[in-house]
Amino acid sequence: DGKQRKQLFDHALQHGIDDMVDCPQPIDNFFSMINQPPAWLDPEQLNIAQEFMHSIGINANYILKDMALMGGYLLSGFNQALVLTGALNKNASQRLAETSKWWIECTAVNGLQRFSNGFKTTVHVRMIHALVRRNLQRKAEWKMDEWGLPICQIDMAATNLAFCSLFL
Repeated sequence: DGKQRKQLFDHALQHGIDDMVDCPQPIDNFFSMINQPPAWLDPEQLNIAQEFMHSIGINANYILKDMALMGGYLLSGFNQALVLTGALNKNASQRLAETSKWWIECTAVNGLQRFSNGFKTTVHVRMIHALVRRNLQRKAEWKMDEWGLPICQIDMAATNLAFCSLFL
């Protein structure tokens, strides 16, 4: 059942799969893959970037909130997932707070190591995005021909690039 699978996923995310008895194969496969950093990742360069991000101070929050996220919300295809799920209307301030918390955790030095808060929150958010993506595709209101795949990689990359370019 879904609740049990979520509990198993959450356990693997928080504690790893090594201590799990009878870990379902899809969970084992997923966490075995994400437990390995990509070959191209340079941890030293990542730490330098993370230190720089935090050297900006409170201005980073304004750039994220007032420019990157608000600018992204103006793009119709991009924001339809937020509109249809109610995330843009009902929980905008909570979403902003969660996004800010995630960014702070990810950009902390060592914030993307396997059991860091930044890493775990990123995986959790990616799972939520996958579930929302699947559910939105089933809705008659979702205009796939006009808006494309909901919460697609291009939209997430565009948000990240917008934030990075505005940040610079």
